[in-house]
Amino acid sequence: MVLTEEDKLFKSPEEKKREEKLIEEKPQKTETAGAGEKKEETEKEKAAKAIAALPAVSKKEEKKEAKKEDKKKEKDEKKEKEKKREIVLQRVFVVPLEKAYFKPRSHRARVATSLLKAFIAKHMKVSLKNVRIAPELNSLVRRKGDRKPAKKVRVNASKDKDGIALAEPAK
Repeated sequence: MVLTEEDKLFKSPEEKKREEKLIEEKPQKTETAGAGEKKEETEKEKAAKAIAALPAVSKKEEKKEAKKEDKKKEKDEKKEKEKKREIVLQRVFVVPLEKAYFKPRSHRARVATSLLKAFIAKHMKVSLKNVRIAPELNSLVRRKGDRKPAKKVRVNASKDKDGIALAEPAK
């Protein structure tokens, strides 16, 4: 196909856009006040500076990020406290939970958990308020569902110097 002079003069929209981009990217000479030196700056650089001047994150996003950081700090502090626990007494018990089966089906898992807490409180000589059950132990008791909790559970109980008893499943 042979291009005529008219075809050479006609430019497609894509070619026009390319030329406009080239024109925009050419450096413009601006003078800085005081220095007297000429500085070359493209339109893109100006736009980048304008964007950098704007606040990158809104206040709502900053608050969300701050809350996330606070939660992470709290988790780290809890982990450190657990590591720092000074254990005074540690024992392994087999806790019978069969008495939960004398209650209605829908309440058995709850009753089994309260029996477990009462057993640990009695044998570790702490108040019922100071007994903590690990989530792994709770899921072990309820593994067959709320209606059929475990009848016996092997528990590793430890008491720290603050008087808090922690019950975990024994290995």
